[in-house]
Amino acid sequence: MNILEKIVGVIVRPLATFKGLCEEHERGERGFVRDAILVVIAHAILTSAGAYMALNKVEVVMPEEPVFRVVMAAIRVGTLFTSVVVVVAWLVLSLVVYALARLLGGGAGFVRTAILLAYAYIPALLLGIVSLALLIATPPVRIEVTSLQELGAKMGQISRMARHLSWISLDVISWISMAWSTALYVLAVRSAHGLSWPRSVVAGGLPGLAMMVLATLQYVLTPL
Repeated sequence: MNILEKIVGVIVRPLATFKGLCEEHERGERGFVRDAILVVIAHAILTSAGAYMALNKVEVVMPEEPVFRVVMAAIRVGTLFTSVVVVVAWLVLSLVVYALARLLGGGAGFVRTAILLAYAYIPALLLGIVSLALLIATPPVRIEVTSLQELGAKMGQISRMARHLSWISLDVISWISMAWSTALYVLAVRSAHGLSWPRSVVAGGLPGLAMMVLATLQYVLTPL
């Protein structure tokens, strides 16, 4: 399979595609690892670009103290390193899923587990493109802060403060992306390790579900 066939396959027939990818691995085809790395890199770049574009849509009214300027500059620079966070998160997720799968009787190695989980990022990659397009049309939002704590809280709650459909839509797309990828984690574990469905759900689904719960709690519980 070429990379386009893999992308379409993961979207329309994921289980069969994951099984085909396992066969690629067994045959030692270079594209198995190469295309997965391309997916992760593209997802990381899009995530970083989205974070930078979203930040540029926010006008922050803050005290003239130098510390606020320094913090805002650090936040802007930090968006450029979001891509590194995405790659590290993929490796950590792969390690957790691999450990759980092995504990539950799985037989695949770490490389196969990590690579199949990378292909599970394809929905996030495609939805990331949609988010970037939406960000272009998203109106700017103005926030006022008087403390660094308030700055941190409000920067994470832009969509709730903006109360604009396009900002809210970005959060909805993010949740859809996480849910879709979590379902694919389960299928990836099932294909790679040959576990039963219940054990595949535990090994692949629980880590993804935990990330969704944490993101939701942060969104709901952070005061405006």
